[in-house]
Amino acid sequence: MLCHKWSDQLYDKSSQQIKLYKVLDIVFRRVNMTTTTRNGANEMTKLKKDLYTLVSHSGLDDAVEHKLITTKGDENKVRINGGVLFDSFKVADDAEFMVNYHREEGGLYPKMSGGFSKKRLGAQQIYVPSAEINAKFKTLTKEF
Repeated sequence: MLCHKWSDQLYDKSSQQIKLYKVLDIVFRRVNMTTTTRNGANEMTKLKKDLYTLVSHSGLDDAVEHKLITTKGDENKVRINGGVLFDSFKVADDAEFMVNYHREEGGLYPKMSGGFSKKRLGAQQIYVPSAEINAKFKTLTKEF
């Protein structure tokens, strides 16, 4: 008789634990699915218009390349970490050239000005411009 009561209590506890795990799983999924930004958009919400940013170059040291931004989460990550956003490919391409070949003496190999954030977009670090380059960006872009 004692064994039977003990096993019933054990079963009740394990079923309560199972119910608790199911509830926690549901809550966890809802929290992760509804991560919202300040304006109420989901982090994975597609942007109405594609944006571009500069990130560490995938093949060269001390150089940057442009990268397409299509989600609200990536846009926020770039803004929060001091990166720059461009509203067209042409402007991003001009900015990439400006950053890689900013020196007056020219040169064959790129030598960027600025640094990188510790945060990444995919496998590439977000580019953070120097004050000098940031001032030059103002001539390329308008605030959007």
